[in-house]
Amino acid sequence: MNRYKLMFVFLALSVAGCATAETEEPVVQAKEMTFDEARDIVASFEAKQARKTGGNPLRDPKSLDDVLEILRTDQLDLFAHGVVFAGRQSDPKAVTLRAQIELAWGEAQVILADILADTTANLRTAMRALEAKEAAEELDEKGKVYLADLRKAVGQATATSEALSILANEHLSKGARMARAVIDKNPNDYHGYRVAADFHRLRQDWPSFFEMLKKVEETNPNSNGLMFLKGVAAAYREDDPQKAIDFFRKALERDAKFVRSQVHIYLLQRGIANKYAEYQKIKAMNPNHQIVVWAGDFIESAYRQLGGEVPVKEPEKPAAKPKEPEKAKEPEEKKEEKKDEKKGDKK
Repeated sequence: MNRYKLMFVFLALSVAGCATAETEEPVVQAKEMTFDEARDIVASFEAKQARKTGGNPLRDPKSLDDVLEILRTDQLDLFAHGVVFAGRQSDPKAVTLRAQIELAWGEAQVILADILADTTANLRTAMRALEAKEAAEELDEKGKVYLADLRKAVGQATATSEALSILANEHLSKGARMARAVIDKNPNDYHGYRVAADFHRLRQDWPSFFEMLKKVEETNPNSNGLMFLKGVAAAYREDDPQKAIDFFRKALERDAKFVRSQVHIYLLQRGIANKYAEYQKIKAMNPNHQIVVWAGDFIESAYRQLGGEVPVKEPEKPAAKPKEPEKAKEPEEKKEEKKDEKKGDKK
């Protein structure tokens, strides 16, 4: 059972009131990794992601529409800014959006943890083959350097995957508590039904989920959110990947930048080559998405192990210096006057 499926179990237990302080510990956790260590590892990657998007106006949201856009981009380093802004608003819609972001934040971390775990499993196969050659003293110097790099990459990805899993549960717990508060107030609009549907989905309370799905369809039948919810139901309730992919593609037809739909299409692919093709679409939609920034190198390395060709990365160009303002051109009459003055000096 992967972390994404374990997330459903965790939500079902913790929100139903069955979880004690002990069961609220992270579902998947390195034996010696503390919460603070996990937070530091994740913070370093979020800082890397933030450096790539430093000028993004969504880092300083000005409205709840900006918070909605943060949800749409599905970008880890922006979620905190959405939560902070929504937390300062008195609008009931802000409470709903805050709950939805916390749930999306935790889910995104679990998905990323799973992707890192899956891709490093493929790299470990290559690493063990090289270690066997090293043990037999058949590995040349170039191979030894490659093996050292591979060990470092696998170790880093494994630690990052574990750290993400630890922090994900904190966001899932917060989001679940907020969503429960929204549900208890009997939501009667699209956003309320939407967060309620997500809450029930993550808990695998499918009867309640389908009840909310019906409400979403009644209030906003043309929303890409509706197509997304139908997609996740097909994938994780009906176990029908192709039906799910069709719904996710319909969501993308309505909104070509709805990254979360493309992420789930990627997750449902079989085989590294198919996954790589869908990963390229995520990269084209949002090159600053965490799957690209955090896991991109591992995905490409795993693809190379199968003999796939990966486009060569172009070196990042230094930021262009601002151009100096051009000097205003002198009128032709002035030029002629200066020429006449020079002639007069020579005389």
